Amino acid sequence: MNQIGLKQMTFFRRLGSVGKLYVLAFGFLAGIQVPGQAQQFNSDNYWTTPEGMGTVIVTMGQRHTLFLDTFSLIKHWEFSLGGTMFREDTDIDRAAYYQLTGYAKYTIFENQAKNGGAAVKFGVGARPGYYQSEDLTSDLQEYWGEFPLTVAFHGDDVLLDLIPGGSLSQNFGTTNNNAAGFTYSSRLAVYKIIPRCAVVGELFGTEGEAYSPTQYKTGVRWESPALLISLSYGDGLKGNSGAGWEIGFISYWGTPSDAFIGK
Repeated sequence: MNQIGLKQMTFFRRLGSVGKLYVLAFGFLAGIQVPGQAQQFNSDNYWTTPEGMGTVIVTMGQRHTLFLDTFSLIKHWEFSLGGTMFREDTDIDRAAYYQLTGYAKYTIFENQAKNGGAAVKFGVGARPGYYQSEDLTSDLQEYWGEFPLTVAFHGDDVLLDLIPGGSLSQNFGTTNNNAAGFTYSSRLAVYKIIPRCAVVGELFGTEGEAYSPTQYKTGVRWESPALLISLSYGDGLKGNSGAGWEIGFISYWGTPSDAFIGK
């Protein structure tokens, strides 16, 4: 692990309860916003980047670091390639672990107000949101699909994302068997509580052979037309651990859609 990674881990581990509250308070006071896009949040929405536009996404946190490059070559289609480094886990005596990922996303329809719709996603490789330290499948041997649905309330001040899906993992866990699962994820984003801000909460997990206990994540994000910076915290609801603290960055190539900027 490099020196930057070690310093990040040391900082997070030294934060007590009061320190974590100060970090969250700073985020709200700074006017951080969480628009409809996924970024380090597990949930997604129906929206795809405009044709000819791309993004670079970086997430750094207590559990893993993610790099993702997303680009749109065809209208309503979005393609992403990236990799995840899971940090060393001394509780189960596991060294740092690396996985690649790639997926495509297609917007099926969008409502007239352009604040809701449906999409389909399918891909291969690790998804950190459904991670279980003892059951990581081998590199590029997890296949999945999901159907993001976005519904807007009170104009577009409240956005609800529902994401049912499924996965198939090969060489899963200690038995190295194939394991299928039903994945679920939902996210609620509430805008205009504070100007240019949204408060976001989500729940997600997997049922079936590839079981992953329910986790939650909440966070805030500041955004500009060229750069987005977000802060989140995630944990488990059933005694399992979550992603912990994460900070994420999105840099746009081209001009981002006004639909999710500057609300």
